[in-house]
Amino acid sequence: MSKAKDNAIAPSAGYIFQFEIALLMFTDLETNGSISVEQVDDVAKLDEKGAILVTTQVKHSISVSGSAYQDTSLSLWRTMEIWITKLEKGIFDSRTKFVCTTNKDISEKSLILIFTKEDFGNIVVRIEKLLEQLKLKLSSLKRGGSHVKNIIKLVEFALSKQDLLKIIIQNLEVKTCVNPKNDFLNKIHFNSRNKTSIQKENCYEAFYGWIVQNCMAKWKNGNEAIFSKIDFDSKYYQIISNPSIVNAIFRAKKDLSDIDISIINRYRDALFVKQIKDLVWRKDAKEKAMYDAIMDFIFSEIELKSIIDIGDYTAKDFEDFMEMCEKKWSEWYDIIVLKEINEYTEEEKDKLAIELYLKIMKEIQIQFGNNYQFTDNTKYVQNGTFLKLSDNLQIGWHPEWKLKYSDYKK
Repeated sequence: MSKAKDNAIAPSAGYIFQFEIALLMFTDLETNGSISVEQVDDVAKLDEKGAILVTTQVKHSISVSGSAYQDTSLSLWRTMEIWITKLEKGIFDSRTKFVCTTNKDISEKSLILIFTKEDFGNIVVRIEKLLEQLKLKLSSLKRGGSHVKNIIKLVEFALSKQDLLKIIIQNLEVKTCVNPKNDFLNKIHFNSRNKTSIQKENCYEAFYGWIVQNCMAKWKNGNEAIFSKIDFDSKYYQIISNPSIVNAIFRAKKDLSDIDISIINRYRDALFVKQIKDLVWRKDAKEKAMYDAIMDFIFSEIELKSIIDIGDYTAKDFEDFMEMCEKKWSEWYDIIVLKEINEYTEEEKDKLAIELYLKIMKEIQIQFGNNYQFTDNTKYVQNGTFLKLSDNLQIGWHPEWKLKYSDYKK
């Protein structure tokens, strides 16, 4: 990855991580509490009167070896400056918990972890020693040194406000959150084995979209982004009771990757396409039907393999579904083709073919696993299954499909 790309990704990753931490903080919120984003800090927890109970600095690193809050980092000492200043202004007080959150493990030898373990007197000595080292380093630099100068200034500021620094250190907590999404789903009890990967993904995306969009809307209107426990609970019940989320098994067709035209063209001579091509139908409608069939066939194959690989369902589950589809086709074949085949004219057979095709591909609904109802966005799986059956000559649209295509070579 180029340095330019790396620099572009880092702020975006931090932006995402901040909202992920905000969501996670909702799961520990008291009944009358609230969460704020970018009000007094990256994320904060408030009581019913608006007092700051927890203030959180969120630092994200995309570097494999990188970490936040290093001893001489801007992230550590700028955080201390922000918190000290807000203690002076009365925004925070001695009851406030100060939290440094990052997505990377922090060394046990790091100063920030020592802050949480040693008494304040020893910590001051360590900070003073660090300041001496920074000044020594600055004196050895022949030019530049702006970063070191900035850190020295921030460290000196912290040491000049030891009474306030002590409040922070006595109430300091350091958290490493590698997978906030997984932690959040665990907290709301939506990460059990009976939930599919798609259900978990849809649930989390709904919550994440809710907080991001509402923050943006509030900021746009000049309001603070503050959300109560009631706001979160209302959204929770709305999401959890949404069938398209809690019952989701398959990805929506629009969420699947585009298929290269060269791959699409390989299926132009497939038997399932040939059966549609031979329907007596308006040319443009038939062309669209053939294209849609190819896309549904490919997407269905991709999605079934993905779900089996993940382990949400097995190949046997999809074999059972295919048998169900074949049975449903047979039922409708018997309903539509009422007379003996030899009693129909060729024109009548062609009409039966288009009628059967439209009934199966456009109208009928079959449940997967006895409880999942396909939507317009996921019906490609059902259609793809019927198309696979027609490709194997297990079903067809023309009343004499087996005879008509028995010698067909793909």
